[in-house]
Amino acid sequence: MLGRRAAKDAQTDAKGESDIKKLVKVKKSLKIGRPGYKILKKYETTLKQNGLEFELHYPDIESGIQPRHRFMSAFEQRIGPPGKDFQYLLFAAEPYETVGFRIPNLQLDKSKGAFETSWNKESKRFKLSLAFEPPSTPS
Repeated sequence: MLGRRAAKDAQTDAKGESDIKKLVKVKKSLKIGRPGYKILKKYETTLKQNGLEFELHYPDIESGIQPRHRFMSAFEQRIGPPGKDFQYLLFAAEPYETVGFRIPNLQLDKSKGAFETSWNKESKRFKLSLAFEPPSTPS
């Protein structure tokens, strides 16, 4: 353990920045606000699955940029009290602020058709559709 620490200390320079941090250029841009969004709840009757559909509108997005998303545990966030019942879905695209939505902490169905994303460059709309696994029935 001390050997790893010594190797890490050897990589850092006098300022405390590692060689990796020097190679990565952090782009700081002025945030222009939040994107417009619409959220729809859906229910698939044949599969008995609940789902959500997010549509975000980025009219002033920089050219060549595609919005990104990620899931975040409630224990990673620092805004509210953490809890095991929820997780967060974050959307980010320059120069907009990152927006997050609190969703149930249920297992996601990642099969084709149940979890889809799309980016329309002409209308500048990002759409994410997700479905939760149906609740298991006790036998």
